[in-house]
Amino acid sequence: MINRVLVLGNRKLSIDVVDFLHSEGVQILVILNPSDQGNDESNNLSLKKWIKNKKIATLQPKNLQNEETAIQIKTFAPDFAISCSYQLKIPKSIIDIPPKGFANFHYADLPKNRGCLPVINSLFDATGKLTVTMHKIIPELDAGAIILKTSFSIDSSTTAEEGYKLCSIAALKLFEEFWSSFCLSGLFDSTPQLDSEASYNKLIFPNNRWISWDMPAQKVSHFINCLTYYPHPSARTLSKYKGNHIEIGILGPSIIQKEISSVTPGEVMFLEGTTCISCDDYAISFKNVTINNTILSREKAHEILGKRLFNNEQLCEVNI
Repeated sequence: MINRVLVLGNRKLSIDVVDFLHSEGVQILVILNPSDQGNDESNNLSLKKWIKNKKIATLQPKNLQNEETAIQIKTFAPDFAISCSYQLKIPKSIIDIPPKGFANFHYADLPKNRGCLPVINSLFDATGKLTVTMHKIIPELDAGAIILKTSFSIDSSTTAEEGYKLCSIAALKLFEEFWSSFCLSGLFDSTPQLDSEASYNKLIFPNNRWISWDMPAQKVSHFINCLTYYPHPSARTLSKYKGNHIEIGILGPSIIQKEISSVTPGEVMFLEGTTCISCDDYAISFKNVTINNTILSREKAHEILGKRLFNNEQLCEVNI
């Protein structure tokens, strides 16, 4: 029987997993992300804040390489460990502590899209689905044997924000399924990943987040939605305002407006209360405009947008 679990991480999934384990009567030690200051942010719940008034032990080391942290974890003697959006690489000296295993959730169809921005890169793959993978942790990033997977359908209007929320819900269900048998037996099956099928992503956004208005509306709309998770970096473009070209962000959900034929890519149109931008074939609508990651009022957005938006490569000199 599994009695003691180490949980590492932050955000909604870690809260849900800790809450579930707590309801199961499991003793828990939580390792908080170093960046968790105990404040909820937009689309980012704080595990530190949630756990504050609960009788659950926590640690918040700046890294996992120091001997003191290893001693504290060994003293707790976890049977099993699970990582939920933990931001630091976990060293082998920590991975080896729980005798029943150390697992992680990755929001992608492993071995594809290992590494950074798994939901965003999975959305850009345009497969019509998202996948959550529960896998064993090994020193190599996201390369451990697969324990369980679950997939669900999405459409082209799904934003990154919606994708992350759906993955979090699916991950909790996957963990509950896993726990139902594992908590009694302490055993689980796993299947090694095929490195020959793996892809790995660094912290680099597709096209450096620049929108190309001369692409078909379907691709432009999809691009904007894939990068919509405010306040994280969004799709961006250039507007001419008071004689200077300035960078602005575009937030979805973005919808294709097939009743509006394109005239000039990047042309701005205000139609019946909806702001639309012309693409190669049709136009697209969207939700918000940002400058310096601040969402503008509707009136200010109209002023900043002007009559036309520009591709980054169309300009030789850009004043940002």
